Amino acid sequence: MNGWVIIDKNEGCTSNFITGRIKRLTQSKAGHGGTLDPFATGILPIALGQANRLIPFLFNETKTYRCTIQFGIQKDTDDWTGTVMATTTQIPLLSDIQNALSIFTGHFAQIPSLFCAAKVNGQRAYNLARQGIFVELAPRNVYVKELKILHYQPPLLQLQIECGTGFYVRALARDLAQHLGSLGHLVQLRRLQVGPFQETHSHLLDNFQEKFYKEGSKSSLILPFDFCVANYLELLELDEAEKNHLWCGRFIPCSFEKKGFLGCLLQGQLVAICRALEGKLFPYRCFLGDK
Repeated sequence: MNGWVIIDKNEGCTSNFITGRIKRLTQSKAGHGGTLDPFATGILPIALGQANRLIPFLFNETKTYRCTIQFGIQKDTDDWTGTVMATTTQIPLLSDIQNALSIFTGHFAQIPSLFCAAKVNGQRAYNLARQGIFVELAPRNVYVKELKILHYQPPLLQLQIECGTGFYVRALARDLAQHLGSLGHLVQLRRLQVGPFQETHSHLLDNFQEKFYKEGSKSSLILPFDFCVANYLELLELDEAEKNHLWCGRFIPCSFEKKGFLGCLLQGQLVAICRALEGKLFPYRCFLGDK
């Protein structure tokens, strides 16, 4: 079975738990397109079958989050699940917050939260932190396309963020508060969008399970495996002979002048992703169809 299942994750369960449920339910290879913290809610794209080979391209897409930051309290995890480390009565003004947002927009360096999935000498940072081993994490280059205030009722600030892969919203809560002379942590996080996948595509896990039992692999809740390709790749229509060359691992000539990846179609169906270089198309991923 090939395609995408977009789950609206509930608070309290892990991304891997949901992926495992979908894998057992569909009896298909399954992988998710970006981890959500257990306390977070929102859309979790799960790839089935050949769609797993498209996940690396999905990671290049932006994600949109809605979050709530509480000023005045610092926690070791930078979110509400952690232990209180310090408090302050210094709560920033709305005007100061508005002026600070530009600092956290565009490309900049961000130090991840200590309780994160980054690996240190082969071990997850959050596992080390739970053992009381706190390591110094290197700054990462991150990208925020848009950061806007939705609501502010001190000490709670609600933001909407469109960002690139590798951005930590918990770290933003920490850093924004520190920049404003306060302390802060994340109290709520919801993912609204991952690349082309929106909330309108998502379904609660139990609802998906119930409908899948009735409809099986023909379920209308399963999006085509190439659903998201046009969102991040230019497309090129092939003929049968060109498709066969690619499927045999051979390059084909092309007039495509740009370098990089593009999607190759046969009668409108994705059959390969190729790398364009010096007037030639080299096969990178080949697909046998969505049946």
